[in-house]
Amino acid sequence: MFSGTWNIACRIDLEPSMEMLMPGDHADVFLTLLEGMVMVKGQQFTIRENNVTVATGIITDAMHAIDVPNGKLGKIVLDTN
Repeated sequence: MFSGTWNIACRIDLEPSMEMLMPGDHADVFLTLLEGMVMVKGQQFTIRENNVTVATGIITDAMHAIDVPNGKLGKIVLDTN
């Protein structure tokens, strides 16, 4: 994920009802960043993979921070109980 002056590894999660996004599709996604970064609502970002832009978007909300153990961005299941 690239935005402004920073570039960081991230994980992208789709809404549970979505299987995939195709070029030109629009959707709400959840991004998990490897570290905390400065961002504000309305800030634009770009997702790149192997130096190719695969997505662009706008930050609509920032959720609470989570601990990413050992820098691994595997899916984290939050206990809601």
